[in-house]
Amino acid sequence: MRSVNIHIEGSYIELNTKAEEQFTTASINNYATQTRQLPSVTLGNREFFNVYLLQVDTASIMDQRVYEAYFAIGYGLVAYRVAPDQLWVKQ
Repeated sequence: MRSVNIHIEGSYIELNTKAEEQFTTASINNYATQTRQLPSVTLGNREFFNVYLLQVDTASIMDQRVYEAYFAIGYGLVAYRVAPDQLWVKQ
């Protein structure tokens, strides 16, 4: 089991993995996330493949904090979205 903690934009993302390609648990700011695996996603003007989307129910976000994070296998964090709707994409 491997644990990864990321601090960005005043937010805290915690990931636990058994293998590089699978999250066993994930949370953003201590809120449980829904995790979806996407074969590909276009963010900004870039396309990423084999992406995991971690998403918190936006009703629980009361301030400007991260509520979505995108992780691409082999690249790590490639994008995140901050409330109300600001997107950061890896260049």
